[in-house]
Amino acid sequence: MTQPKHISVLQKETIEILDLKNGDIAIDATLGLGGHSELILQKITPDGFLYAFEWDKKNAEFAKKRLKAYEKSCKIIEKNFTNIDDVDQKVDKMLFDIGISSVHIDFDTRGFSFKKVNQLDMRMSDQTKLTAYDVVNTYREEDLARIIYQYGEEKQSRKIAREIVHHRKTETIKTTEDLVKIIEKVKSKGRWGGGHPAAQTFQALRIEVNDELGNIRTALEKAFDLLSTEGIIAVISFHSLEDRIVKNIFREKAKKCICPQDQIICTCQDRDKYELLTKKPIIPTEEEIQENPRSRSSKLRAIKKIS
Repeated sequence: MTQPKHISVLQKETIEILDLKNGDIAIDATLGLGGHSELILQKITPDGFLYAFEWDKKNAEFAKKRLKAYEKSCKIIEKNFTNIDDVDQKVDKMLFDIGISSVHIDFDTRGFSFKKVNQLDMRMSDQTKLTAYDVVNTYREEDLARIIYQYGEEKQSRKIAREIVHHRKTETIKTTEDLVKIIEKVKSKGRWGGGHPAAQTFQALRIEVNDELGNIRTALEKAFDLLSTEGIIAVISFHSLEDRIVKNIFREKAKKCICPQDQIICTCQDRDKYELLTKKPIIPTEEEIQENPRSRSSKLRAIKKIS
């Protein structure tokens, strides 16, 4: 397999807001194919160092080749970014580019895409045990409905869950094609407008299998513990569920006081202080969207530790 084509989103904006300097210690929590990591290393070397996390072995292999020139200034850790606390020193700059990699879609063999026929897997890494096959064939109807509604924001979640359970009583749901046909019994093409009728359900299953939202919360809390004074965390997200989590965590961290409202004297003055660098998320320019349509939904938020 040749090197996949991948364009990292919001490149200029991300590098600018991280304010990278030679000598910085940095983390790229979502290495992917190494696009952002390469840009970071260009700024922090020769005296800086980058820790890069990637739990997909194939992605990590491609990234190692791409970053070969920086191998003495970079350590690739083949783990999920929830293990960010494996780094045992304070860090100046951190980047999270969260969500599914375009490589997983373009070279899909794990069932991420409703446009291709594959086994229902949806794991971003072999380190994950739960598969989409397990979810659709073993979860209770009410749990399927909850997942599809919460993670896919699918209004027809109950009907889809009911149809899945009805189908599996007589036949196991094995492939993406099997699942798409089931969903299309509830949401026929064109009737509901927007994108493909299976898009939201597939998103929900992928999030459930990889615990994507829980991982974001876990990793960000650990990231704040690692951050040095004047350090910056930047996060790129691609859908509203991810962005909402990041926005709420950042806003809570940036509060001047977190004492109860009925408490007269502030007792939280000694806690770490943070400043929002993005009151509103930074979004791609029209030029970038034209060059890379997948950047359309991306949002960049950043926060700085000030004391």
